[in-house]
Amino acid sequence: MNYTKAFAGGNLTRDIELRYTPSGAAVANFTVAVNRKFEGKEEVSFIDCVAWNKTAEFISGNFVKGQGIFVSGRLQQRRWEKDGAKMSKLEIVVEDAQFTTPKKEKMDVATLDDGPIQDEEVPF
Repeated sequence: MNYTKAFAGGNLTRDIELRYTPSGAAVANFTVAVNRKFEGKEEVSFIDCVAWNKTAEFISGNFVKGQGIFVSGRLQQRRWEKDGAKMSKLEIVVEDAQFTTPKKEKMDVATLDDGPIQDEEVPF
């Protein structure tokens, strides 16, 4: 029997960008920063993740940069060639994502601009 299962808990390094394939499948790529203390020093590992379809839409709609997240899924190795050199990358194909910190509201920048602040609005 061959089987992989991976878990990562940490913080998102950037906001999730949701894209769609030409066939309409949702896909989200993101990175989870995982901190670990070892012999009095702190080290950080950056774990690349990809989520598909409803999972991708859930993550992109509910998580923002810096927020805590716990993901589980399977390991996948992608291989490609770049300038004649063989490249590879190991990532988690996310099957489940959970909040590890309170959900943060996404803010629409367009709704934040109410025009210039008037002097009478400043409390000092």
